[in-house]
Amino acid sequence: MLTVNPHNERARQGLIWLEERGKIAPQPAPAAILAPLEADGEHADERRARHEGESWWVNWRRSRREMGRARLVFWSVPILLLALTLGLNLALRDAIDRNTVAAVATAEPKPAATARPALPALIRAELPASSDSRALAYLSTLDDTRAQLRGAIEAYRGSTNQPGGSSIAHAAAARKLRAQLDAAHSTIEAITPPPTLAQAHNSYLTGLEIERLALDDILEFYNGFRVQFANRATLRMVDAGRQLERALALFDKRQSQAADTSIPSQTAR
Repeated sequence: MLTVNPHNERARQGLIWLEERGKIAPQPAPAAILAPLEADGEHADERRARHEGESWWVNWRRSRREMGRARLVFWSVPILLLALTLGLNLALRDAIDRNTVAAVATAEPKPAATARPALPALIRAELPASSDSRALAYLSTLDDTRAQLRGAIEAYRGSTNQPGGSSIAHAAAARKLRAQLDAAHSTIEAITPPPTLAQAHNSYLTGLEIERLALDDILEFYNGFRVQFANRATLRMVDAGRQLERALALFDKRQSQAADTSIPSQTAR
């Protein structure tokens, strides 16, 4: 029966009963029964091998993706720091350029909120010739300090414009410029301006003070490369540039007025 129908359950149970009582010798399972089992075993091994191969390929691709992401993060950090350093240097040079170039003022500027209060007006008005001479003497005294500042700024620009410069060299240049600004501020603060230039004098000192604070922020940035210090230094440099431009415009305007009135309109020939 099993030879004709290998799946006959009643015939299989009868053979088992006869084998247990020793009526017949144990019969091997028909090839029709073993063949599907062997085939299933072969397919299982094949599926297992295919699964292991696919698992290795998936793990290898996953590890490649993770390594690619790690390399991207590793190279992004120094590139970001370099971009921030270059942006900060550009902002600083732009603010310094505004300090060195005097703007021609066409109208009296509005008093700044951060500027120092102007000196009280004199009770007795000065003669025009005396006022002009005092203004010219003050501006002449100021020229030496302004020339020293221009030289310090040019030296700083030369140090930071070198290709391949390190942050240590840039920080040393900023520290040197900070000390020169301190010396210039002390010298100018000791000069007593004439009443007509008191506002310009105070605006110039205020601009130098803000520039010193901006250089302090730059040094803090080079210490830890924190973006907030770079942003604050840039904003302070812009504010300092406005104060210095206002003062330089007033200096030039007053010097032009004094030069025009120093020679009388009618002179002996």
